[in-house]
Amino acid sequence: MIHPLLQQQLQEIGFQMDAPPSDPKAWREFLKKVSSSYRAADQQRDLAAQTLTFSSEEMIEKYERQRQESEARLEAERDRLQAVIGSLGAGLCILDAQGNLLSMNPKAEQLLGWSESEIAGQDLFQLIAPHLQEFPQQFQSRLNSYSHSPVNQGTQEKLLEPLKSAQDHLACRDGQVLPVSYILNPIVENGCWVGTVLVFFDISDRQQAEQEAARSLS
Repeated sequence: MIHPLLQQQLQEIGFQMDAPPSDPKAWREFLKKVSSSYRAADQQRDLAAQTLTFSSEEMIEKYERQRQESEARLEAERDRLQAVIGSLGAGLCILDAQGNLLSMNPKAEQLLGWSESEIAGQDLFQLIAPHLQEFPQQFQSRLNSYSHSPVNQGTQEKLLEPLKSAQDHLACRDGQVLPVSYILNPIVENGCWVGTVLVFFDISDRQQAEQEAARSLS
């Protein structure tokens, strides 16, 4: 029993099973045709392999191009965000869940007198606002209590509201006290508090204007 594929190839080169070649010359011609059919099959396989290789290379190039474009977009977004943060007229500090400084913008460096590299990793509350030092632990405890209470699941959103103060003070590097208003905005991911954003404004001019207004009325 001849394999169907071989039978098809034999038919394509004119070989008749019921009338095979009867002399050596005819057999040589037959073998040439068989060899030619195999060479044609090899060429088809090579062409298919080249096509697959080309397709794979195209896919790799396309993926690499998309990856580079994605990274370029992310880099551009980071640059824009950094530019916005750098140009803020307010001090901005990003802290971890323990209150340690992760980063600060140039305005915060200017107002407080420290550079980011000098105090990165330190407890910022202890350094500039000891009266707020218990805030991280207190907030985490409150978040944990609400997280484990089914009755209060819906009230967790209230915990995410920022802590605000219209008038407070922060300690500066030179020992001076800086009058500020501030916003402490907690960062919560998957029900866990992971950090805080502190935004503060220098209200020295406002305080001075209020004091002068009060003196003029007295």
